[in-house]
Amino acid sequence: MEQGLIEVVRDLVGKGTRSTAGAYARAVVACGPADHVTIASIDSSSGNCAVLGASDQSLITVGTSVSADTSTRLSNALAKRIWSSADFSREADYTLIVDQMARAAGLKSGFSMPLVVDDKAVAVICASSVRENVDWSGLVEAINHADLLLKAGLSLTSVGSRPLRFLVIHQESLIGHGLARLIELGLGAEVVLADGHTDPRLPALARSVDLIVADSGFVDSQSEAGGHPFRPRVGATPTIVVTEPNTDVDSVSYDRVVSRRAAHTELVPAIALALSGLRRSREPDVDAIALTSRELQLLSELDTGASFQKIAVNMGIATMTARSYSRGLFAKLDVHSRGEAVFEGRRRGYL
Repeated sequence: MEQGLIEVVRDLVGKGTRSTAGAYARAVVACGPADHVTIASIDSSSGNCAVLGASDQSLITVGTSVSADTSTRLSNALAKRIWSSADFSREADYTLIVDQMARAAGLKSGFSMPLVVDDKAVAVICASSVRENVDWSGLVEAINHADLLLKAGLSLTSVGSRPLRFLVIHQESLIGHGLARLIELGLGAEVVLADGHTDPRLPALARSVDLIVADSGFVDSQSEAGGHPFRPRVGATPTIVVTEPNTDVDSVSYDRVVSRRAAHTELVPAIALALSGLRRSREPDVDAIALTSRELQLLSELDTGASFQKIAVNMGIATMTARSYSRGLFAKLDVHSRGEAVFEGRRRGYL
């Protein structure tokens, strides 16, 4: 599922369909198990969300703006939280106006996942199904791995408080400017040009950018001159080489190799994938959380969708005690609903 979504979204980005949010929503549906997907922008200052596109006829018309506090899923996305439920009818707090509209439309389960830039939620993907007991963890993970591509496609990409910054190294000015233009149009990024290995700024520039795009003419000139081929250190700035047809480039030394002939469709997706891979490699492993045997038992009971009364009977404790245990479990997992707890528990390997 993960690789399938990445491939589909990469193709969309390469075709320049950045403004068609509906196309990206349909790409998510194609990977299953969602029956309906809506993508909305989020204004973190006002809390308003505007529907950008949907996989099919949306509950809310594309272009409509609603407040995040009218929807459980939108309000969680605004707070940069993933929200998931296998059965809306079992969520005691799923009662807001947009929640009611979703249930009235026959949607029975779903999730919402924010797209975050500059530590703020800037968009949200809401997926729903007409079926109950849907396991959303696979699709959430697929979106997580494709999120930089999705943000590139929706023109939401940046790093920190600035746009992405790239270095294009070239031997021929025309080629360098052409590559820079592709990047500027595709990602809205800041691009710095360096004139081959003779540019005295090259070492400093290579250390100050998010990614390097090197034309194969530069790589070849390094080798032909008897110097060291341009190869980044392991763990250093990710690098993509744009090659001439039939050029032999050591692809192991670089993050991606893109043919110059296909650069107009493949360069931007390759950049997004390279950056996405780097970002994931720098993320720490999921922090270990010590759950008690009772909390593990409670988590398994929550996964069945049973009521707290039934859970209490199964665990041999009072209903109030079961609710108290759940509050402690939610706090440990940093979640706010049983659906989130089940998703987080599965993500951490407890289920």
